Amino acid sequence: MSGTLLFINKKKQNIQNFTSKIEQLKKYTKKLFDEYFNFIVYHKLNHNSFLIEFRQDRREKFCIDQQGNWLTYEGTVFALDATKTYNADELLNLYQKVGEDKFSNKLDGHFVIKIYDAKQDKYLIINDFIKYKTNFICETDNFIMFTPFLIATGIIKKPELDLYAFNEFMWRYYILSERSMLKDVKRLSPATIYCYQNKRLDKKTYWEWTHRFTDLTFKACVEKTVESMKESARLINKSFKKPCIDFTMGQDSRQVVSAFTNQKLPFVSMIYGKSNFYEVKNVKKMAEKFNFENKNIQLVSNFLNHIEDYFEKAIVIGNCEEPGYMLGRILHMREQYKEFGDVSMGGNVGYFYKNGLWDEMYTFNFYREPKKFNIDMFLKLRALSKNYYDKIFTPNYLKIKNESKEYFKQIIKNSIKDYLKSTVSIQVDRFSLYHWLNFSVAGDNAINTIFNSISVLLLRRNLEFAIQIPVKWKFNL
Repeated sequence: MSGTLLFINKKKQNIQNFTSKIEQLKKYTKKLFDEYFNFIVYHKLNHNSFLIEFRQDRREKFCIDQQGNWLTYEGTVFALDATKTYNADELLNLYQKVGEDKFSNKLDGHFVIKIYDAKQDKYLIINDFIKYKTNFICETDNFIMFTPFLIATGIIKKPELDLYAFNEFMWRYYILSERSMLKDVKRLSPATIYCYQNKRLDKKTYWEWTHRFTDLTFKACVEKTVESMKESARLINKSFKKPCIDFTMGQDSRQVVSAFTNQKLPFVSMIYGKSNFYEVKNVKKMAEKFNFENKNIQLVSNFLNHIEDYFEKAIVIGNCEEPGYMLGRILHMREQYKEFGDVSMGGNVGYFYKNGLWDEMYTFNFYREPKKFNIDMFLKLRALSKNYYDKIFTPNYLKIKNESKEYFKQIIKNSIKDYLKSTVSIQVDRFSLYHWLNFSVAGDNAINTIFNSISVLLLRRNLEFAIQIPVKWKFNL
């Protein structure tokens, strides 16, 4: 329920220009974002850095010590190996205690953390292991900006449409790569530490995807997964007053709900749609049967009478990463959750626990291990299965579109190139989580700026093990 923008001056002799840009940024921020956030806090930390906090509540997410070290974060940060939620002071203390290399691997949650180490005069930007909470990075000769809002980069670089990202969007309604809608502005990589020091920006990965399945038995895998989910429910219960859990009767949301009901932890289940919809009626029956609260969220007149306002909000907050009409509706519905709880919990990304994009590759091979990731079949059946109208585009753009098959192939090949000796499901899951899942990431990332949002199934404490479970057992679940 927050965002932080870090603006860094690369040239110390460029102070006057930097100061001018800060004033432009403050003026632009107030004009564009004031209506979306309850509090906007500015920090002029030194001659070469400027920080903006976008907040919905007064929960402190920034701290600075007497030596000038500071830390700020957006999203929610849990301890990986304990049932604990960190605040800014605790995170800074942890960083100073264990150091940069160990710090990131002690964390869980959906977050972007920004740190200034005064002794080493360096900035660190760290995101969660699957970049479920993300920022954009824009670098010019004079400045670097890390921002949750794509539109802010226009202060330092003239906006120009990235045609390749636009082509991805037209095929899939979202962007699969690390590109953004603006040329030379990219999304942060997953499980990555960005370090700016001595006028140089470097990055390194702190977590590597698994290469092999676990050696545990089926029973042991089930027991470990169950206990991990239950511990996650206790963590949420300890960290928030009352979670709103999306409940659709599907296996994904049932897995989350059961972790709460089995321990008699409070929550309210949520379902979208008109009251006479089949799924809405049956969710209500299931809630009555198992005695837990259920709320039916619908479009109300405020949305229907101000669709253009929600469309604009979706563009600004959602960074042009999903269709405005769709994300605007989602944001409107999520806003209604505030009446019933203080955190939203999605349950629509459970295919890492039960099946995946690899379904047809195993099914068509009679459930035996395929020889390889069949990229051509995947593109035909999924990524490029439906063409889009292109009569309005220029010849230069159509050249990019005509090369779409090879372009998407390259995204997949780059994702799996170090995992060709692993099973096909591990290869496909890696591509799925880092690229295909960007549709859910983009939506939830936008939601997280206006309302606390957690996906229990995508917390590291659960997902890191789920991707190691043999595919033959997932077919049996």
